[in-house]
Amino acid sequence: MKGLSFEVWDTYIKELCGVLDERKLYQRTEASTLGLEPGETILSVGKNKRQPVQKWNGTMVWPGRLTLTDRALYFEANSLTSHQAPVRLDLTRGDAIVHKKRVGPFGAEVFDSAISVASKPDSEPWILEFVDFGGEKRRDTWLAIVKEIDTAYWFIGTYGPKDKDPSLKYMDGSKLGRKRALASASNSIARLQAVQHMLGQSSEDPSSLLQFYSIKDAPSAELVFETLAVTNWAGRMDSRAKELAVSNGVGEETPGAGQNAMGEDGSIYLSKWMTAPTWNSTKSQNFWKAYKGGISRGLVLGKNYVVGGLTNLDRAVRAWQEQSRVIDKTKATIDGAKLKGIPNNVDLLKELMLPFSIIAVNFQKLKRWEEPGVTAGFLIAAMGVVYMNWLRYLFPTMLLTCAGILVALRGLKVQGRLGDDFGKLTIRDQPETNTIQKIMALKDALTSLEDFLQKANIALLKLRTVALSRHLDSTNEVLWSLLAAGIVSWFVPFRYLLAAVLVDQFTADLPFRRKSVEEFFNRVNDWWSMIPATPVEVLPPENTSNTTDAHLPESNQGEAVLQALSEWLGDDQ
Repeated sequence: MKGLSFEVWDTYIKELCGVLDERKLYQRTEASTLGLEPGETILSVGKNKRQPVQKWNGTMVWPGRLTLTDRALYFEANSLTSHQAPVRLDLTRGDAIVHKKRVGPFGAEVFDSAISVASKPDSEPWILEFVDFGGEKRRDTWLAIVKEIDTAYWFIGTYGPKDKDPSLKYMDGSKLGRKRALASASNSIARLQAVQHMLGQSSEDPSSLLQFYSIKDAPSAELVFETLAVTNWAGRMDSRAKELAVSNGVGEETPGAGQNAMGEDGSIYLSKWMTAPTWNSTKSQNFWKAYKGGISRGLVLGKNYVVGGLTNLDRAVRAWQEQSRVIDKTKATIDGAKLKGIPNNVDLLKELMLPFSIIAVNFQKLKRWEEPGVTAGFLIAAMGVVYMNWLRYLFPTMLLTCAGILVALRGLKVQGRLGDDFGKLTIRDQPETNTIQKIMALKDALTSLEDFLQKANIALLKLRTVALSRHLDSTNEVLWSLLAAGIVSWFVPFRYLLAAVLVDQFTADLPFRRKSVEEFFNRVNDWWSMIPATPVEVLPPENTSNTTDAHLPESNQGEAVLQALSEWLGDDQ
């Protein structure tokens, strides 16, 4: 495996030192201005005269300077000569709402360059726009680092002990777990900034370099979080301090009741701290049992330092990486199947539905007796199943048949007799059309959709008329038909009814029945056409002055419509 060259590594180290020095400089010069709390550390400052940070308040925009610390966000609006007093948004709860946001004048969401940050679900969010004429990477970087701090506090609240837990007094080093977790988040942000400075541009995926945010929603992330919790909070029990506290009556808390988690160096993570539901999962229990079984043998030099073996964190990260690779491959196939344009997707759907179409066509051939011998054999077999009352075996037989086909295909695949192209679908790309042609095609499609919806609504309104007795003649006919069908179903066994339905379906197209069947359906159509629809009252529209479209100028509305049409029709322009 080829590693980094010395030049690349040396450049990275220099950039990392530069990031840390810049933090120290901001800490000395801006701590008093921002009114930072004791121990609060500045992580990143967003200020750029050409591409400022702008805070949106309704339709008002305030450019200014944004500062991220390990506890909060600070925004200082620009004034004529300096900055106004900073406003603070707390991030220490661990349940902040952070997501991408579109902004624009007059309420039109046209610029995808902002984030929305709320310290808790029911608080007023900040809308922060990161002006970047080169794309969305600057916004994505700030979104990632803000989420990293929020996820770090979520991790502390979920996997760490409470701050006032009396057991922390008896565990050597456990009190520093919170600081270790925040230091990990701070260092991961510094690494991201150093890489971006080294490359001279923002990363394509900033979250991939962040410790907590990159794995929060990933598979097997719970194992990584659990091992990180053991790394940060596990400590050695100070028995003398505990005995002294109990003898003085200070506390009688038992540090741990049940199975504690053990670090590589013998440090203990108490079971009473395992309040996260993931500790009770089967995957978690198997993971820690495997460690106790001796999987991670080797020379232990310290916590997370093992020679000739794997640490708990190594095993958890490997499990996470393996599942992530599988998911990435699956996602790649899904992304490849997402075709642009309605015609291409229609062609793909037709290709996927081809087996079912073939089955339907062959079934119609059976009904029309195009091959009398095959139809007669199928009908005799179906009647035999019905007469022998074997219907209860039909569904299990279908399942077993499908399983047998899968086993056969799997065996052929394992033997290498099925190539990689087996099962691959091929469609022909549609010729390019201009925007006007696409709009006309969309208009025709919408007209067909409107016609279909009208027919469906009319059918439902007619059924409503019959059900609510608004047309007594039709209701009476339906009533007598239902009574007759119910009486027949009550006294005649179901298998005989099913046999009658089979005979009816397979003889409907024969010459001696064709005329009578056509007359029957003509009478049904005449009866259906005479049923009136239930009246529909259309009320005037409600006041829509608060909707987004009401605030949009006509030009912006037209641009929004054209953009939506272009995206839906797969236009890359």
